[in-house]
Amino acid sequence: MKKVKKAAAIKWNKNLPAPLLTAKGEGAVAEAMIRIAKENGVEIVEETELTDLLIQGELMEFIPYELYETVAQLLVTVYNLNSQYGNESI
Repeated sequence: MKKVKKAAAIKWNKNLPAPLLTAKGEGAVAEAMIRIAKENGVEIVEETELTDLLIQGELMEFIPYELYETVAQLLVTVYNLNSQYGNESI
């Protein structure tokens, strides 16, 4: 049994009170999201449990408070990866 691909995209910057769920999908939609992200140099972090929780949220709404710490750790990881490659924005 093949596992269905899932993806979620979040946006955060210092002007937002919390990270925002900007895209989510399963199957072909998730595959397209991942492909487009790669083509545009967007960092991709595979966190299956977090993705499962994020895709339960509503698009263009802030992530649930319960996920703040986990997402903050993820954003630090992405920031550090971007810094290594000379891109300080996330």
